[in-house]
Amino acid sequence: GFYKAVENDRKLPKLSWTHAIEIDLPEKRARGTSRHAHLSVKCDTRPTRVTLWQAYNPDGRDFRQSTIGNAWVPTPLTPTSDNRAAGMIDMPERGFRAYFIEAIFPVRGQQESVTFTTPVFVVPDELPYKDKPIR
Repeated sequence: GFYKAVENDRKLPKLSWTHAIEIDLPEKRARGTSRHAHLSVKCDTRPTRVTLWQAYNPDGRDFRQSTIGNAWVPTPLTPTSDNRAAGMIDMPERGFRAYFIEAIFPVRGQQESVTFTTPVFVVPDELPYKDKPIR
């Protein structure tokens, strides 16, 4: 769909996003409040479908299918009247969670749609091996 849209000089949709991680304050932990990440998108045209994709790996920051199998789980999101959609992601107690939002758009004058995504984010946002030397 993307190639055909570019080849035929079709107007492509624009997708922007915001990402925030809730601050982990000690008083929130004491009340049992869990930490969350928030990911939202804004589109300049109405998407056909918006999906939040998430995967969990209890052992590391590797989310390849060969490592964790078919672990990517889709959650449909409903765009608002101004073409925004948002998802809330729970922070894992241990391990790592990866997530992104995918938006699918129709293209005027062609049958094929185009798909745009946010970058993939990982929480917690820390590198477990940053201080280990590479051999």
